[in-house]
Amino acid sequence: MTGIVHLRIVTTIFVFGGIVMLLPYALSFLVDGVRTPPIGLIGGAGNIAVGIWFSRGSQIARYLMIASSIICVLACVSFMAVMLATDDDRFTAALFGAAGAVGGYCIWALMFSKELRAELSRRGNAIRKTESEERQKFYDQVSERSE
Repeated sequence: MTGIVHLRIVTTIFVFGGIVMLLPYALSFLVDGVRTPPIGLIGGAGNIAVGIWFSRGSQIARYLMIASSIICVLACVSFMAVMLATDDDRFTAALFGAAGAVGGYCIWALMFSKELRAELSRRGNAIRKTESEERQKFYDQVSERSE
């Protein structure tokens, strides 16, 4: 796969994950008794923000996503192991396994895909160039008005 495909997949996973984390807050307006801890609001909004920031070519967002993916894989594997060891619901254990596999893909793409890193660098450079040109236009306009 090309770098743009990996970038889009990882960004989609993080943004979709953030939206899923925010669903209980939207449902709390419609259904009584839905518990909504504040950490879910912070985590959901943070996932969406980091995903969008990453799509703009940020290396810092890439590092944050790597850390988040590692935590996801560790948590999912731990929950899956506990559920399988206690003969709990196998379907839920399979869901944790699938979430761990998605997190594993994110780790692989973010850490080891040369194509993704090249695309991220290309995007970051293009956005910095555009922002620099826009900034220069603004400064030129301001200096023309002051004269």
